[in-house]
Amino acid sequence: MTAVAPAAARREGRRLVDRLARLGLGARGVVYLLVAWISARIALQHSGQEADRQGAMQQIAHNTPGKVVLLVMAVGFFGYAAWRVVQAVSGFPDSDGAKEWGKRAISGGRAALYLAFAYSAARTALSGESGSGSDRTSKRATAGVLAHSGGRWLVVVAGVAFVVAGIVLAVRGVMRKFESHLDTGRMSEGTQAVVAGLGVAGQTARGVIFAVIGGFLIDAAVSYDPHKARGLDGALRALGDATAGRLLLALVALGLACFGAYSLAESRYRRT
Repeated sequence: MTAVAPAAARREGRRLVDRLARLGLGARGVVYLLVAWISARIALQHSGQEADRQGAMQQIAHNTPGKVVLLVMAVGFFGYAAWRVVQAVSGFPDSDGAKEWGKRAISGGRAALYLAFAYSAARTALSGESGSGSDRTSKRATAGVLAHSGGRWLVVVAGVAFVVAGIVLAVRGVMRKFESHLDTGRMSEGTQAVVAGLGVAGQTARGVIFAVIGGFLIDAAVSYDPHKARGLDGALRALGDATAGRLLLALVALGLACFGAYSLAESRYRRT
């Protein structure tokens, strides 16, 4: 009896983390769908609304039901972070050596990121303040790093890391690597095809955005001008200002909407 109780408690704990992780994936999907909608408005109407997570949360928090939704999303983001903490601590049975420790580090980083998202969503719901937008945060952080000796090289490294991450995201998306995390056995052939298409388009769009942000960081370091750094909102607006920018931004907005829809599908079919 004493041995059964702890085992049952662990199973219940895993179920709870699984449900919270899926809620977090769903919350991520909602945010990306809203960012995509704001991006489309920028492309079609030159909207001044921030096309990033802060702008999306402000859009939700316009009324009391929206604030309740934000609180639920905050719980979801916290649950996603808890899931990643469990991964970072318990490890990955299918990996070993440096590869496993690399995966643990990535999971730990994602946990910290989603804890920040949870705090931001709760703060917006309770106080109406979502904090600084991605553009202001990026410029402020870049200015702080550039002020130190060797800071320029650190910003260059960060920019290169964003570009490489963007390329990796796009390549993994095109190669459909994300499907290894999905329980495709529970999907019909049609559902699998739709989810795969959403994943390819969504991951490719995210890759483009990451690479653009990295390019602006490198430019800020080379010119020693932190105002050239861009966050998600600035990167999307820069795409819109390019040649044939409206069409390009509309395509990226469509890709981000695909990633939002993919995240909603992932909340159901992800292996946790």
